[in-house]
Amino acid sequence: MKIKTLIVGLGKIGMGYDFNKANKNILSHCSAVNNSKKFKLVGGVDKDKKKKTLFERTYGNLFFDDLKYALLKTRPNFVIISSNTYNHLEIIKKILHLNYKNYVKVKFILIEKPMGVSFFQAQKIVNLCKKRKIKLLVNYLRNYNKSFVNIKNNNYTYGKIIYSGGMINNGSHFLCLFLLLFGKILKVEKSYIKRINDYDYRFTGLIYFEKAKLLFKNNIYTTKKHSFVLRNSNNYVEYDNKKNTITKKSSVRKKLIIKKQTHIKNPQKVVLDQIYRFMTKQNCNICTGSFALKVHKDLEKIKNII
Repeated sequence: MKIKTLIVGLGKIGMGYDFNKANKNILSHCSAVNNSKKFKLVGGVDKDKKKKTLFERTYGNLFFDDLKYALLKTRPNFVIISSNTYNHLEIIKKILHLNYKNYVKVKFILIEKPMGVSFFQAQKIVNLCKKRKIKLLVNYLRNYNKSFVNIKNNNYTYGKIIYSGGMINNGSHFLCLFLLLFGKILKVEKSYIKRINDYDYRFTGLIYFEKAKLLFKNNIYTTKKHSFVLRNSNNYVEYDNKKNTITKKSSVRKKLIIKKQTHIKNPQKVVLDQIYRFMTKQNCNICTGSFALKVHKDLEKIKNII
């Protein structure tokens, strides 16, 4: 039996990315669930009623502008939250309240990063889910992909990361991955930090992990969007978000030789596949709410550096 899935928030990551005809990858939650043999899309929720026609025409499922009614009507086992970050805690509370009253039986929640607008809000979300025995996962999608996770087997010790936008909204993808690959943060040296809204900030500086020293650079001065290069004495790995590739290189007589190049395809499908493995207690690559909370804590520390 397919797992009944409700998607809350039909913006770019919820639905919109897959309407870009130039990109054939599965990039949105709606498309990933709709094309899955393991999950069933039972409805979509968004306050913007203009999305109703597009959602129902594309996916043939019910559209709701009221979360409580959507939950009671569809009775999902799995909820994906891809709404505005400011609404995450309120949505979690509504789901858990109906669960507590036994009106619905949601067992798993996938929430978009960042979980909340502060560490304390994220902590409250994690604690509420833990109290109600709901399995909470966070969509730091690179942590679900073995092509990224397997980088830890190569003992890279130095690197440079380029990211766009804010450290919490975007840079956190890399911070979460590198906490997994290189261990906890030992020290941070900032060269630039600036707030861009009431919770996010741009950051450029060195972050010393247990096993690597990495330079994070905000792309305010570059055309590259998201990328990184990691290296040890003779080996390199380069990730290019624009090309969706991970390329491994070796230095031979001062020349870089490409050893292997991997194309990253259908990232949200990969996430969903790993979540199914988690649900069915198989080996998997995931990001739990508890691990993501550590990311939030480190992001707060970096933000508060004077």
